[in-house]
Amino acid sequence: MPESRAPSIEESLNCLSIEPDKSQRQENLKKEVTDLEKHQRFIRIAKVTSLRSKDPNTQVGCVIVDKDNCIVSIGYNGFPIGVDDDVFRWDKEDPEDNKHLYVVHAEMNAIINKRCATLHDCVVYVTLFPCNKCAQILIQSRVKKVYYLEDRDELAFRSSKRMLDHSKIPYEQIIMPKEKYVIRL
Repeated sequence: MPESRAPSIEESLNCLSIEPDKSQRQENLKKEVTDLEKHQRFIRIAKVTSLRSKDPNTQVGCVIVDKDNCIVSIGYNGFPIGVDDDVFRWDKEDPEDNKHLYVVHAEMNAIINKRCATLHDCVVYVTLFPCNKCAQILIQSRVKKVYYLEDRDELAFRSSKRMLDHSKIPYEQIIMPKEKYVIRL
């Protein structure tokens, strides 16, 4: 006995004399690819920005973009202005001289150095998922969404996700292509 199969969508539409809108499907696919490329571009800018950090272990960069996809601020993790990074230590071993007591995070630097009146509805691109303190300041700044490159399974990051979820600010990890990215000058 021959096996019966369900008709395909195209076959079902043909019997109804309806043509599937392939051009719309192609447009949507192009938009998804274009959006992914845009997000990857801003993550690359955040990654390059992170290279300014003198932290030997964790270099973080942040880019904030407005609704027109214009960069309104960038930031990287480092000591506050005027604090000599040759005097203060970058390690975490001595609890009295731990870098976490002194370092200003990339997101905070980007928010402080913004070149616009408000970050309301801006999008944040960051190389490392925001910690709980940075999530608080991003929520208070009313950003629209957070895109990130890397994540950590630690309490500060889990707390961030919980706060962002509760405040309905979406976040999404951007996966970068494996091949080298070459800039030709």
